[in-house]
Amino acid sequence: MGIFLLHFSPTGSSKRVGKLLAKVWKEPVKRIDLTKQNFEYAHTFNQEDVCYFAVPAFGGRVPALALAHLTEIRGKETPAILIATYGNRAFDDLFLELQDFLSPKGFVVNAAVASVTEHSIVGEFGTGRPNEADIAELNDFAKKIQIKIQAQPSEISALGNKPYRSYQTADYRPLTSDACTDCKLCAEKCPTCAIPYENPRETIFEKCILCMRCIHICPEKARYVDPTAIASLKNHLQEVATGHKANQLFLK
Repeated sequence: MGIFLLHFSPTGSSKRVGKLLAKVWKEPVKRIDLTKQNFEYAHTFNQEDVCYFAVPAFGGRVPALALAHLTEIRGKETPAILIATYGNRAFDDLFLELQDFLSPKGFVVNAAVASVTEHSIVGEFGTGRPNEADIAELNDFAKKIQIKIQAQPSEISALGNKPYRSYQTADYRPLTSDACTDCKLCAEKCPTCAIPYENPRETIFEKCILCMRCIHICPEKARYVDPTAIASLKNHLQEVATGHKANQLFLK
């Protein structure tokens, strides 16, 4: 039996939640980082394995790059747990899209978990989450998922709607301030190679997916999004991303 966590986690939130849920097993968790630059991975999982797939909701959808990095995996009626992290708005059709992608590859989705995390761009939505109460709840979710898989694994009903929610990219990208020291960490870690190594102060607009990794990992806090764009996004999300959203577990 192998426990696998496959995570696309530019800012670390999906990885953190995935680790919380997967650690319930006695076996060590083998992590596959789908966020790596120039990622390539091919593997066939067995029926005795358990795979956790953790991704953030990008406009209520699975990040396209995450799906691209999962192209060469296969299962053999392998139990799968889907994990969506989202910035206090909604996860929309993410679970359905991911289930539709994995099921033909031989995975059986036994559970899904939606976890509220701090919004990657407008941090005041979902601030500080997952907090202590969230972590306790996620640990409880993990035990219930384990019990189901050990007792009677079965596929859950599809969660979402078709056609999937339309995903629209924003017309802004991260900028760089004079605090940049050309350490090139952002260029080395950008999942899409959108930051030229020879000039890490730039951002290639067409390649950038606004994952916010460069902003979160910059040691000098030199990468940022234009405050005007943040204010506009905040205003757009104000009615749908305020208040305390609940984490959710789906087992049926």
